[in-house]
Amino acid sequence: MKKFLVFILSFIILWFIAEWLVGFIHTLAYTPNFQSAPQTIASDIGVFSMLPSFIAAAGAYFIAENTSIRRKGVDE
Repeated sequence: MKKFLVFILSFIILWFIAEWLVGFIHTLAYTPNFQSAPQTIASDIGVFSMLPSFIAAAGAYFIAENTSIRRKGVDE
């Protein structure tokens, strides 16, 4: 149960960091052109939108598996 809580907390923290990072990359990649019609960035579509979730899940799994939690003197 404790490893599950470590996984959930790690996932939430890493997901927020990854979302911020993707948003920051989009901000850097955005170059406004006021003479043309509004366009979306191509990377908004598809698997790139799931990138923060993948980063968070992989990182949280790694943290949860490599965290030793001791309970009443017994290592799980």
